[in-house]
Amino acid sequence: MPFLFSEICRLLSDLEKLKKRHPPLLPTALKGETGSKIEYWFRCNRNAIHYPGVDGVAILSTLFPEKRTDRVYGMKEDRLGKLVGRCLNMNSANRRILEDWKTPGRGDLGDRVEMIQKPYDEPRAQDHPVTVEEVDKALNDLASRIRFSGSDVYKRKSPSSASDDSLRDIFLRLKSSEAKWLTRLILKDFSPVVLDEKLVLNAYHFLLPDLLKFQDSFSAAVDLLRGPFCNIPSFTSDPKAAWALKCQAAASLTPQIGVKIGRPQFLKPRSMENCVTLANKQIWSVERKYDGEFCEIHIDLEKGLGSEIKIFSKSCRDSTRDREKLHDTIRACLGVGQPHCAFRRKCIVIGEMVVYSDREQRILEFHHIRKHIRRSGVSIGNDADSQVRPGEHLMIVLYDLLLVDDDPVLRRPYSERRGQLTKIMTKRLGHAMTADRIEIDFSKPDAKEKLCNHFAAALHQRMEGLVLKPSQMPYFSLVGDDNSNRRSHIIKLKKDYLPEFDGERDVQDFVVIGASYDPKLAHKSNIGKLEFTTFHLGCLINIEDATRFDQRPVYKVVDAIDLHRCIPPAELRTLNDYATFQSIPFVREEDRLRDAEDIGFDLVLDCTPSSKMKVILIEPIVVEVLGSSYDKPSNKPYYMLRHPRILKVHLDRGWKEAISFDKLQEEAEKALNVPEDESTESKKMSQNVKEVLGKFQRKSRRDRRQRSTPRPKATTSPATTVRTTQSSQSDSPCVRRQRTPSNLKDKSPILVRIDTPELRQENPHKTEPAPRWLALNSKVATDSLPTPKSSVVETGTKSGNPKGLKIHRKRPSNECPQPRPTKTIVLGTHTPLHGRPFVETLTDITNNKSTRVVNRNPPITSDTYASDEKKVASPKVTPKIPSTTCCWPDCPFTNAVVYLSPCIRGQSWVADDLLTSHGTERATDLEHWLRDNAKQPSLGSVVAESAAWPSMQKIVLVESRREEATRALVEDIRKIGLRDEVIFFDWRFLEEWKKFESGMERFCPLKFLAVAKRYLYGRTVWEDGKGEVSFLDKDSAMIPRDWIIMQ
Repeated sequence: MPFLFSEICRLLSDLEKLKKRHPPLLPTALKGETGSKIEYWFRCNRNAIHYPGVDGVAILSTLFPEKRTDRVYGMKEDRLGKLVGRCLNMNSANRRILEDWKTPGRGDLGDRVEMIQKPYDEPRAQDHPVTVEEVDKALNDLASRIRFSGSDVYKRKSPSSASDDSLRDIFLRLKSSEAKWLTRLILKDFSPVVLDEKLVLNAYHFLLPDLLKFQDSFSAAVDLLRGPFCNIPSFTSDPKAAWALKCQAAASLTPQIGVKIGRPQFLKPRSMENCVTLANKQIWSVERKYDGEFCEIHIDLEKGLGSEIKIFSKSCRDSTRDREKLHDTIRACLGVGQPHCAFRRKCIVIGEMVVYSDREQRILEFHHIRKHIRRSGVSIGNDADSQVRPGEHLMIVLYDLLLVDDDPVLRRPYSERRGQLTKIMTKRLGHAMTADRIEIDFSKPDAKEKLCNHFAAALHQRMEGLVLKPSQMPYFSLVGDDNSNRRSHIIKLKKDYLPEFDGERDVQDFVVIGASYDPKLAHKSNIGKLEFTTFHLGCLINIEDATRFDQRPVYKVVDAIDLHRCIPPAELRTLNDYATFQSIPFVREEDRLRDAEDIGFDLVLDCTPSSKMKVILIEPIVVEVLGSSYDKPSNKPYYMLRHPRILKVHLDRGWKEAISFDKLQEEAEKALNVPEDESTESKKMSQNVKEVLGKFQRKSRRDRRQRSTPRPKATTSPATTVRTTQSSQSDSPCVRRQRTPSNLKDKSPILVRIDTPELRQENPHKTEPAPRWLALNSKVATDSLPTPKSSVVETGTKSGNPKGLKIHRKRPSNECPQPRPTKTIVLGTHTPLHGRPFVETLTDITNNKSTRVVNRNPPITSDTYASDEKKVASPKVTPKIPSTTCCWPDCPFTNAVVYLSPCIRGQSWVADDLLTSHGTERATDLEHWLRDNAKQPSLGSVVAESAAWPSMQKIVLVESRREEATRALVEDIRKIGLRDEVIFFDWRFLEEWKKFESGMERFCPLKFLAVAKRYLYGRTVWEDGKGEVSFLDKDSAMIPRDWIIMQ
């Protein structure tokens, strides 16, 4: 019984609804709902999927079309739109509607097909529903016409009319939503739906993810499931049974010649410290990373000389024909056909293909490879490259061994595999070698220094970076192996990942001169409606004439950057806002711009995609771009940053500050070639290494101090409650922070004694606040309190003090204070309906969160001074309390209540310095905000301080890099049902705002808006209809209107 194509379309439609839900779900909730939908779909269709005769390869190929790299259809949106129009017999009006996919906000090509076919859904007959097998056969026929498809697919070449007829028959039988997904299937992109590969494969069969590690092919994996493992069920709810079955299957798994093996997980550390953490005190092999193309080489001597070699690329493509110039080098290196060959029948090795120059005695840059290889027999991207120079040839750098005859070497530790690799290969200078490596034991204290030195040496030799591999781990960690409980991964260490080597990173300022729109890219973004998805970079080619003689600037388009993982969301919004209001339509006349007089510059255009723009900016905008070294793009004679990504938009910089075209070429030559005088560069590199090691040492000392400092035990005082004015946390719902005066920084914190009437039995209804001068002069050495008999401030009815007044007494030098935490409680009094004042008991007030309020300025009455004048003299000098009012008149934090996430609550730089300078109210408990909404009845008779500020903006400062903790905090706020809007910012927004206030950066409204959007994390919105709180992420949330300052 064949499997229906409509079932897969139903799953994709359900996932698309979740993705497009408004308001959008939080990432954690979205992931959970998506997983539930996928598991439910497989549970309902499990019997049909595994029914005898159902093509499992067709189902998996339909779910993951991008994995079928052997199928190349040679179609993009323009050509596919014409094909769909012919298949569905569209008239001219519908064809014009179909072309609307190019307009922003109209969806992609699949959405337009669904809209056109929607009226014909009801009368469409479903007597012969479309099956997955029919769709898979039609796509095979379509791919067989393209020479870039895999050799197995291209062999079964069918007439073009046959493939068109089969597609026409399928499109006419599909409903509108199914036609939409078939259109996206041909484009190999289901955006906005992105299936979780691991989750789907595990739901299909719990053994499938492990099978694909050894045989990365759907057909080979399905053959194993239908053959040797046919008696193993596809799903089991018993974890122990699943573990036993996985162990049984893993014991019989071996690599197969002619089927590509999967690759281990690669990790990219965010810093050197993160890299050391990932190493986890193990022994790692540190190798230099060569800039070439991945090769997985299969040797099968049983096929005879001439056809014994098969090479796979990183994308699983069969590249044997493309890399024919490398075959003789491989035969000579491995001794194929020679008596000294170390294997008898088969072998699998992994390496990197590079270009070597005998004249220069070095490995050349990456772009030289395209001059030596072809793609399916066609030279691509080398129109502007020079001819192959004498002495240039392909070279193989081997670094791993996976199979020797019937021995699956990939199950052994990496150090053993490398040792065996050196035995079976013959090195030849300039043709075959092994990757340079050294082992570092990260459990030793000098490991960090060794790693930094080797990384600096690799950069000095103009290598890409380093690759770290665990020496004692196999290629894969499977269930049942000795190391199955340990993760096996590879660490890539490149300079563009590491902020510590900022001086070595390739960062340049370019100007954005135009923008364009790609609906396929717009679907991949979680941002709302976008006008532009791609931005085109330019460089000035007449920098001297434009700056010295004020001539008209002339720009050359050098590259284009799209939003897919290359532009941060905040910068993408800024660029969209700028391009929407500061651009004109792009109209081209041959090699120049038609309306050049409407803008302030000229353009040099070519026929490459980077010059195909929708609009051109009236005034270019400067962006900071990061790359991974330099390279020559396809069909271009100049150097440009490789893999460019936009870091930041600089609204405060002019076009003259961006890099010129000549300067770009100079920087590329400097970065790619080792200088003749290496002393200056060596000194600079050594200084970077010293700085990185200094950070390691400072962090290690800080960690040791934290581990050696014991935490004070909590104790309570039976008679006195005291607090310090420097405490970083308070029990009050909202606490206004105050900075310690500069002349008291190195002194002890100030203690304020606040007595309670419950503790003074002689007068339970009267509260005597402490005099202000006494509070300012009472000090102690630490943040904790001494024992009661050595208290700094005493209260009692002794013979010398019959009235029970507070007396200042010095502590004896031989008394040692015992640390204990303190708490401040201020008893509030109120008048009930009967008009008789009363005071709440201590038990009632301490259980009421809203009553724990710190009174920073206790009232000083004339009675208090009169009773104290006779005992203690007034001080001559009164210390000045620093002002906590923000100097900026329109500061967004002045009229706000701020809650700090637990991640940053203990950071004194944020809590004590940044917030204090704004006079911001601080909330220590989220539930205190409920009092302002009147959603919660009063817990007691004392009103919290936060209830007096119901109109204040509620802000939460988070650490956005800690995703899990931040999402948990958002869920907590949603659960308590807070009606007021709460806006979330990364705490670094405070630092950026401080730059405006201090004058370090010039203030402008557009720049302030860009900074606020960059650090915006999201906000909550109360929905009356649903009676719940929804969270809008930073792509959907907006900055409050009253924050848009126009000064």
